[in-house]
Amino acid sequence: LSELLVDKRCALVLGTWGTGKTHFLCDTARRLLEHDIPALLVLASSLPMGIDLLDAIASQTGQFADASALLDDLDRLGALHGRRALILVDAINEGDRNEWRRQMPKAIAEINSRSNVGLVVTCRRPFEAAVLTSSVRSKMVELQHYGFLDQEFDAQQVYFEHYDIPAPTIPLLMPEFANPLFLKLFCVGV
Repeated sequence: LSELLVDKRCALVLGTWGTGKTHFLCDTARRLLEHDIPALLVLASSLPMGIDLLDAIASQTGQFADASALLDDLDRLGALHGRRALILVDAINEGDRNEWRRQMPKAIAEINSRSNVGLVVTCRRPFEAAVLTSSVRSKMVELQHYGFLDQEFDAQQVYFEHYDIPAPTIPLLMPEFANPLFLKLFCVGV
């Protein structure tokens, strides 16, 4: 993911409910950390409101007094490892949407002022227009997360095996089965 942030240091991952945006960020953070690349993952809904967004992220770590200290440290670590350190924020649509909309221009400017730091946020469709202005979105790489689209059959095999459900003889190719959360709920229900 950090390789995509070449011209722009911020990315927006969009997808409908249950497509796996949270798992995508968690897997990304885990892979980065396994390769000693700095990554910080936070849930937007857990951030304290009424303060600067990046200060809120810094406060969540319990290690930094403010955004400048956090960003300076991530910038230093990113330079040390030769890769951009990433701040990953999941589900900005579940935070205070008005605050995200108001504060994102400043947050992007602060991220852009450090060459070794990037920001990746996820947002559930169709809330992106309520959370981010078109001006802010133009400063971000936009990615669409489609869940298991075009991999439905393989995903079903893995899920059915995990839940000890006999696989059907005919693949279930309805669009719902491309949605990881739907597939999990289906298996749990069966």
